[in-house]
Amino acid sequence: MNSEKAVSVVGERIRERRIELGLSQEELAKSVGYQTRMAIFKIEKGESELPLSKLWAMCRALDVSPEWLLLGSNEKKEKTETKEESKTASPLNEAVIDVISRLSEGDKRKVFDFALDCLLREGRWQKQ
Repeated sequence: MNSEKAVSVVGERIRERRIELGLSQEELAKSVGYQTRMAIFKIEKGESELPLSKLWAMCRALDVSPEWLLLGSNEKKEKTETKEESKTASPLNEAVIDVISRLSEGDKRKVFDFALDCLLREGRWQKQ
């Protein structure tokens, strides 16, 4: 799957879940930290990708896991982590997002494409 198709699929998942929750684009935009609904509109249409800096806010607003939103895998809703899991998993996830969010858009695309390739090779990504 190329990165443009992946961006479109993520947008479709966001739209599907937003509608499922009965949220307007404007309501979702405000809860994620956007000024207007246009950002959500563009993400849902696949015209813009969801910035990594907004990933966690989007997942919280939609009550979904990042794995489901980005990859379509695992449970839709975030599983409640045990205290021990949250200590070990969260700092690494936050560090990865922090590092990637500092990259140029071109380098972010390369990291995203690399991660998709790894998941495909491991059989942990289903082509849409």
